[in-house]
Amino acid sequence: TILEPEDALLAREQEKEMEAYIKNNLTIKEKHVLSLYLKGLSYSEIAKRLNQNTKSVDNAISRTKKKLSKFFEV
Repeated sequence: TILEPEDALLAREQEKEMEAYIKNNLTIKEKHVLSLYLKGLSYSEIAKRLNQNTKSVDNAISRTKKKLSKFFEV
């Protein structure tokens, strides 16, 4: 799909805003977990990579989803 120039500009601006929101609102652990999650790793794979237990990863993803949902509410 080809975006109109206005739409492409708005998409880039929203991407920058989201990056800033993530930088300012997620913990280092949440950022690491999110990065691996977005790469398609399972909770258990993330846990192994970060030397954490699966429940800790699940909690981090839950917190991240709550925080990101606040970004999209605005």
